[in-house]
Order: sequence, then C-alpha cells, then structure tokens
Amino acid sequence: MRNVRASILMLSVFLLTAGTVLAQDPGNRDTVRVAKVTTNAGQKVGVPVTIYNDENLGGYSLGLKWNSNDVSVDSISYIGTRLSAAQKKPKTIDNPGHRVLVGMYDADGYDPLGPGDGLVFTIWFVVAPGAPDQFVELDSTFFPPAGRFVLSLATGASITPEFTKGEIKIGNPQPPPVIVLSKTSFTFAGMAGGGNPTSQVQHISNGGGQTLNWTATKLAPWLVLTPSNGLAPSDMVVAVNTVGLSGGTYSDSVSVSAPGATNTPQKFVVTLTLAVPPPTIMLTPSSFYFQAQQDGTNPPSQTLNITTDQGTLNWTATKNSTWLTLSNYSGTAPSGVTINANNTGLLAGVYVDSIRVSDPAATNNPQYAVVTFEIFSEFPVIVPSPTSIHVIGSATQNPYLRELLIQNNGSGVM
Repeated sequence: MRNVRASILMLSVFLLTAGTVLAQDPGNRDTVRVAKVTTNAGQKVGVPVTIYNDENLGGYSLGLKWNSNDVSVDSISYIGTRLSAAQKKPKTIDNPGHRVLVGMYDADGYDPLGPGDGLVFTIWFVVAPGAPDQFVELDSTFFPPAGRFVLSLATGASITPEFTKGEIKIGNPQPPPVIVLSKTSFTFAGMAGGGNPTSQVQHISNGGGQTLNWTATKLAPWLVLTPSNGLAPSDMVVAVNTVGLSGGTYSDSVSVSAPGATNTPQKFVVTLTLAVPPPTIMLTPSSFYFQAQQDGTNPPSQTLNITTDQGTLNWTATKNSTWLTLSNYSGTAPSGVTINANNTGLLAGVYVDSIRVSDPAATNNPQYAVVTFEIFSEFPVIVPSPTSIHVIGSATQNPYLRELLIQNNGSGVM
C-alpha cells in the first residue's frame, strides 16, 4: 500500500511538472474509450480501456466512476496492453466511493507510450450475487490527488482527451425511458376580448423501455395543461385562457420531465397571438337641435361625444352645410367635438344636416349625428294648421265643425 501511495504521489508530481495549463492537442484528438460489456449477477467481468494517441505520451491520469452498489473493482490487468514493463502504473481503487484511478508515467523519460490505438488496461469488476438486471454506467471523474482526467505529452504539455463512456449490462435490463413528444410547438390565435381558441393535444409516449411517469410544468397563467402529469402513453390537452389579455403575442415554454429518462426534460413552445378587436363608433347624442332668431345671436354650442367600446377608433368627421362648424374634424376616441350653428345670412326656416363620423376599421362605419337648426323671423309669421280644409255638406244637414289653428312662428306680435 505504501508503494501504491508513493506511485500515485509520483504520478501527481509528474503531471504537475508536465504542464499546469492544458494545451491544444497538436494532431488528431486523442481519445480514451471505455468498453461496453455484458455479464450476469455473481460473475466477474473485464472492461477494456483503450487509448488512441498520435504523439508520444509521457503519462496519463484516468479517473473512472460507476453508479451502482452492485459492482466493485477486483483488479487492474495489463495483459495484452500497449504498455511496457518499464512504465510505472500506479492505481487507486475506492469501491465505497464507486471510483478508481489508473495512471501511467515514464519515470526515466526514455520509454513513452508511442503513437497508436489499443488496449492500455482492463478493469476487472465483480458483480454481486443476486444483483438485479441493470445498466451500470462507467464515466470519467475527478480523483485527487492526481485529479484531472488528462493525458501528458512527452513534450511536457497536458491535454484533455475525447472520452467515450463505458457500460456494464447485467442480465437483461430494460433500457431507460425516453420522452417522445408528438409536437415541438403549438400556435393559438384569437381576438382580445373574444372567446378562447380551440384547445390542442400533446401526445406523450415512451421511446425507450421501463415506465415513463411524466410531469409538465409551465410559467404563464394563461396557459392551461390538462392533466399536468401522467403515465405514458397519454395525451395532455394544451389550452389557453384569454380572459383579461390585451392584444399582442404571448409565449411560454412547457417542460416535460420524467425520472430516469435519458432525455429529460423535453420542452415545447406555446405561442398565443391575440388580434386587437375592431372598434365600434359610438355617438352621444345622435341628434342635435339648435334654434335662433333671424339676424340674432347664434345659439349656444353643443358637444358630440365620440367613443368606442373596444379597439382603437381613429375617426374623421365631415358635414355639408356652411352654417354648421365643428371644433375637430379628426381624432382618436374618446373625443368631445364642439358643434356650433351660425345663423348669419340665413332666412327664417328649418335647416338640417348630418355629421358623418367614419373609421374604415370600425365594424359599423360610418355613423351619423343629425343636426337641426330652426331660425325664427323677427316679424310675426302666420302658420295655419292644417293648411287646407275640405268640407262636405247637404241641403238638409250642415257640415261638421272644423278647427283651424293659427300659430306665430315669428318673433313679432301677431
């Protein structure tokens, strides 16, 4: 044990003096590969580790870990490897920690590992009796004191190699589950203030083995997932609730996760686009009445209120008569438009015009407000009602009495 610890210490010193900063691999990327093997409970199995290098290596430090209590390292074998007897081969086995450190260094500087591709050592594992069928993953790891998973070039530089994981397949285990989504994105479209768009379906299936218990999570309150968890294969209804949302584009990402799945989590995007509803022209009041004496003062102004119940109303107002004027002929609702009637040059009588309020985007374009302007004369004006009477009588009977109403529509005394 003392010799092993001394060898590990020497390996650490060698790697530190070889290069404290990782360098670029000068040629093709050097590669460390751990094999995949199959065995059964209660058996002993060897896992070959190979290295490809296209330059001389002065040493290496390879820490490996595994993820099961049912296997342990028995020994490290160098039979049939590329290494020479002169090269130092320290190792540390830590079965409680599920890890092993295997190193090599050229102690005298005359016996590097030359370029090539092949076996450098075999790790012999013992599988516990009664171990369940399973996949045991063999991955790289940090293992002090040598620490880094590195190759040391004979020139003194250190490089990080490419790495291929290994695996011990015990018995006939089912492969891990794989999340498969039927769609990677969903698009919904609607009108702000309108009904909800039709819901859609995400089908979740298992592309691997074992059991896939999935859970879906999201952030947006307007996004509704039913159900939010389940056992594959199953369907999840994807719906949106547009209540309270204004026009615009909304987006959220749904994450579907499953314990043990090799590709957990998987995500899909939900996009909701709400169009701004078209405006509605609303006029209050819808009619106006002005009266004035001929050649007298103009009547007081009145106000036309232009509003909308939804959307944006960009309105334009037009009229025909010169006696009718507006304070504004365009604007954005809500607006108040002052209406004035000018009796200059007008004779006594009744004048009628309409204010046309329009917006091409409005659902009820255009709308009209009727304006009536009645001008009275300063002299009396006889207005009979009715303007004609038809009488029918006979030699024996007088006709019925008829009533004639005489009104003064002027200002003078009659």
